[in-house]
Amino acid sequence: MQGERLRRAGIVGYWRAIELFSPQKVPAVSSRERVYPVAADDPLPWEAGHALRTVPLEPGFVWQHVIYGGAYQLCAVRDILLAVFGESEDNHDGRIDGESALFSLTVTDEGRLLLDSPVLSTCAWATGRALSPGPGSRAWLDGFDEETGIWLARAAELGELSALGLRSPPWTRSPARATTMTVKTKKSVKCASGGDGCRPRNSWSS
Repeated sequence: MQGERLRRAGIVGYWRAIELFSPQKVPAVSSRERVYPVAADDPLPWEAGHALRTVPLEPGFVWQHVIYGGAYQLCAVRDILLAVFGESEDNHDGRIDGESALFSLTVTDEGRLLLDSPVLSTCAWATGRALSPGPGSRAWLDGFDEETGIWLARAAELGELSALGLRSPPWTRSPARATTMTVKTKKSVKCASGGDGCRPRNSWSS
């Protein structure tokens, strides 16, 4: 009986690890697809002076902006996991080439955070845990929900900030921790109340 419980727990742990280490790619920068890089001195897509401000919208629609922060190369994740678990080039999966991000969040066309939109990357978190405490610890993949709660509380602080606040959110104000960001802009139905997007769905969840 004890052996069967351990076997089932091992299966659950395996699939949980697969889920945590399954990153989703962020869209590549493309003005045609309305995916814009963020530069320190350039206007953001919801600010005056950005090229998006000249694009007309049909009546009843507004812009929403999905921000991807802390871009990283997925091949770096692969290299870390190979170093931790042992190299096996036969297991190389080309689908993990490209970029992902540490977090995503959505803002209105006034640059205001939609409070139910922030998402923290499970893959980035799990990769850090692979290095410390490492898979030798039974609890090496425990604690994501607790740490996410802390991060979400800090992200919620942005709800009271203006658009300019998103250039340097509280967790990236140190020059040594500068965050690379891109913004994907999409159309959203304007609510009867005049707000941007009634209940937006997260477009990125890993």
